[in-house]
Amino acid sequence: MRRTRSYGFKIWFRDEIENVIHAVDAANSDIASCIDTPEMALYRKGYEAALYAVAEALGIGYTPHSPRVSCLSIEPLPPGA
Repeated sequence: MRRTRSYGFKIWFRDEIENVIHAVDAANSDIASCIDTPEMALYRKGYEAALYAVAEALGIGYTPHSPRVSCLSIEPLPPGA
């Protein structure tokens, strides 16, 4: 990963970090809720644990997001399509 030089203050406010944590959680939760497999449930639990660890380290409250999307039933393409 390449880092660019920045001469400004590198300050993040707590509410900005909290918003980022909640946004990535919402996106992951919505997608994960559409994939009903044991592997996805395990992945989601690990994702929640990672977000919780980041939030806890920064002193931010975190509650896992509840999915807001309805999942579509998608049929696979026929062979040769």
